[in-house]
Amino acid sequence: MDPIDIQDVLPPFPVPLETLAYWGRGPGEDITLIPSGWEGRITPEGRVFFVDHNNRKTQWIHPTTKLKYRVPPYLPYGWQLFKDDDDVLVYVDHLEGLSTKLDPRFLNKMAYEFPEKYGIRSFNPLRHRLKPYSTADDTLEGIDLQGKVAIVTGANSGLGFETARCLASHGCHVILACRDHSRGMNAVRQIQHQHPSAQVEYRDLDLSSLRSVKLFSEFFIASGLSLNILVCNGGVYEPQFKLTEDG
Repeated sequence: MDPIDIQDVLPPFPVPLETLAYWGRGPGEDITLIPSGWEGRITPEGRVFFVDHNNRKTQWIHPTTKLKYRVPPYLPYGWQLFKDDDDVLVYVDHLEGLSTKLDPRFLNKMAYEFPEKYGIRSFNPLRHRLKPYSTADDTLEGIDLQGKVAIVTGANSGLGFETARCLASHGCHVILACRDHSRGMNAVRQIQHQHPSAQVEYRDLDLSSLRSVKLFSEFFIASGLSLNILVCNGGVYEPQFKLTEDG
């Protein structure tokens, strides 16, 4: 299939774009709930209009909510518009391996929970479970990490902590590599409290110090463990410029 440009027959008398509400942020703004015989379309600049096939007319106003809408003027990242072998327009998500005849800018959270209702099909042999709102637990659902070893830097809070917790809950031996000993040990205790059988430990690692990195590397080599997963989450935000101890 070859990419094509979006072309629609525009309704008359457009209104200023900045006066339009964004689609999908209010009640009733589900493209599958518009009346039978109606269709939602989008202009190249992002204006939403509605086609009444029963009476062969177009209008800016939603037939149910009576509002006018806009969406981003471009498709979401990873999506592309094609014509299939039957000359029908199809939207393809290259990242998720999905296809649908609905413009993805009309899709909402429910669309990914009930894909058949929205005509979403997967052309990837693996079932895609992850969505923009998926959690760390969703990511590892059904995966056994027994016997695996992971190092997670900056794991005493935030995304690093959630990553370490989730890995440990699936049987992975997790090493929390952090520069704050007190917070690191507290994170270990939290994970062990939630998952008593978790293999999790804390080790000092200050990534701004080559000496600390060397000591951590020597510890890990001496442990005889094989490293299967490395999560480079550690980072720091400093408003002022300053040098590390190594210059």
